[in-house]
Amino acid sequence: MMRFAARRLSTIGGLLVLSAAAYALSADARAQQWPTLIEMSAAEIDRLGIEWIRPERADGRVVLEAPAVAAVPPARETVVSAPVGGLITRLHVAEGNEVDAGDALVDLSSIELLDAEREYVNAAAAARLANAQLERDRMLHEEGIIARRRLEESEAAALAARVHAEQARQQLRLAGADDAALAQLASTGAISPELTLRAPVAGVVVDRHGAVGEQVDALEPIVRIADLHELWLEARVPEQRADEVTTGMRLAVDVRGRTLVGEIFQVGRTVDAGTQTVLVRARIDNTGFALRANQLIPARVVAANGSGTLSVPRSAVTRIDGEALVFARAPAGLHAVPVTIVGDADGRTQIEAGGIEPGTEIAGRGGSALKALLTGGEE
Repeated sequence: MMRFAARRLSTIGGLLVLSAAAYALSADARAQQWPTLIEMSAAEIDRLGIEWIRPERADGRVVLEAPAVAAVPPARETVVSAPVGGLITRLHVAEGNEVDAGDALVDLSSIELLDAEREYVNAAAAARLANAQLERDRMLHEEGIIARRRLEESEAAALAARVHAEQARQQLRLAGADDAALAQLASTGAISPELTLRAPVAGVVVDRHGAVGEQVDALEPIVRIADLHELWLEARVPEQRADEVTTGMRLAVDVRGRTLVGEIFQVGRTVDAGTQTVLVRARIDNTGFALRANQLIPARVVAANGSGTLSVPRSAVTRIDGEALVFARAPAGLHAVPVTIVGDADGRTQIEAGGIEPGTEIAGRGGSALKALLTGGEE
């Protein structure tokens, strides 16, 4: 037997339908309040195709959904430029390669480097001679052989030579030469036009310019390296809803079976003229490299929720006259329980309702048939 409170319903051809004689509520009676208890047997529930599910505790309340792009934070990008103009003779990496600090990136052959090395060798030699002359003049001055002015001239010449040598040294340091290479160059004078650009940090090559045999200018960017262990999620939120988003909320994305969540640290103060959207940024821990740089992915803005917020499939929520409700299992059938919807995303709805707990069984499918029972087939 299946009843609304004290009312009876019949079955026809194995399917449950309302009997006009058994269910004859007037429009005024139905407008007062829907019955909260539907008394049904287990067999009748099976015939309706009702599928029982249990709500899950929601991690947060979904405020809205918006498209987002995984961007590399500026502080995690490094651009390797040609310190001198030259010819690319070899490329050691391609876009997408992982590199460690010190790995070779590009080989250059540079006349400018040759000139810089020659300048440094000459400047270093001149500085050594100037220092030696200064030491001799100091000894001669102490013995009274030369005047004070002659010593001061030697001191000035030695200082100028050291400055010139240091300038040439720093120019080669900018070209990537280390202290050992500079010391060897100054002592041997073995200059060479060959230069290897090396990775200053570990990361992934996200961009590379130039080809073998191509001439590049000084300071021209050649390789861009990014550390992808942390990314920014940059979501575009409609301007009309931007006030619903605040720092401290979270951006969540689902990628390859995982849900990545980052805290929002910036809500834009300007509106994109073309899309009328506001930029929202969150930091995402990308240690497992689930996200790829520049990847476009749907994102959810999630706010902290109360302890009573639950997550259920959308199919479990029924709406009657604008009121949302779910059907909870009862010893004698089902209870129609009004709920408050606080979020919706990825086929699931976040609800709040008294009396509904994570362990409560509710109808996950078959709500349309139960709605017809409550309304007499009316919308």
